[in-house]
Amino acid sequence: MEKSTSPAPPVKITIINFDSTGFHEREVRRVEDCYQVQKGEFPAWINFSRRLENQELEKFGEHFDFHPIILDSIEDPILRPRLQDFDNYILIVLSAISFNPETHQICADKGIILLGKKLVITFLPKEELFTAMMEWLRELKTTSHKMRADYLVYAILDTVVDNYLVTLEQIWEQIDSVEEGLLTNPTRGTLQLIHDLKQEMISLRKSIWPLRGVVGSLTRLESPLVNQKTKLYLLDVFDHITLVIDTMEAYREMLSGMLESYLSSISNKLNEVMKVLTIFSTIFIPITFVASIYGMNFQYMPELTAKYGYIIFWVVILLMSGTMLLYFRKKKWL
Repeated sequence: MEKSTSPAPPVKITIINFDSTGFHEREVRRVEDCYQVQKGEFPAWINFSRRLENQELEKFGEHFDFHPIILDSIEDPILRPRLQDFDNYILIVLSAISFNPETHQICADKGIILLGKKLVITFLPKEELFTAMMEWLRELKTTSHKMRADYLVYAILDTVVDNYLVTLEQIWEQIDSVEEGLLTNPTRGTLQLIHDLKQEMISLRKSIWPLRGVVGSLTRLESPLVNQKTKLYLLDVFDHITLVIDTMEAYREMLSGMLESYLSSISNKLNEVMKVLTIFSTIFIPITFVASIYGMNFQYMPELTAKYGYIIFWVVILLMSGTMLLYFRKKKWL
């Protein structure tokens, strides 16, 4: 699994305010503009496209009363998915993934979700994930005024898990392609591709299993920030994660079976080559034996002076070879 290593683009800050008419989306350039976020009966959502610089993050955390551990979690680039309750905020760390069909690698980015009282703050580096969320909100525009902060967090988690399912579908296309090549013409490239896909499935497993624990903990969490009705939706996300895990394990078993099939196919090819070489050797050994006898430099060999000795030699050779070929064919070795 590869990490995003491209230069960090300018941070994109999006603020979504919900009200009785729906929601309003706007982009701001400065972190300070987030301090004026609407606080009232309806929730608000602030999303950052990447992690803030240290000084900006500290000021932001101080304004919104972040616990120091929250700041450390945002700054840590390799933190595993987890959940932590800080009374005024619930911290959720997750891995957002995508699959690159050209390199056959899964690209993972850490995502941060902070659930507060009528406020959700996210750091979602994958733009397609945020775009999917906005499309979901636009579809619910007529009912988005009923949005709760915890339900918004559920929707983000559900979108992340759905993206896992999309990634598994892309991996399945690769597995199907490898399987076809395995049956027709297995090569070293096929072996390398199987190995790469197996490694990516292991990496995927390291991301999805902790996320299952995060969602499971969230459904059991006794916090005023999580409504009981929302927990029912979170159980649905938990079921989807279980589906992802089951599918992933099935793919891993398939790849293991494909690896065994590759090794068996290569072994069969080698056996075919050895069989052909053995047949040729078996045919030429008696020919070599006869030729070696008449290649000896004895003075008195009656066949050397025979008028038809050369013709007789070839007739004997051809009879021996033909008899062996017929025998091999009868035994179905050819």
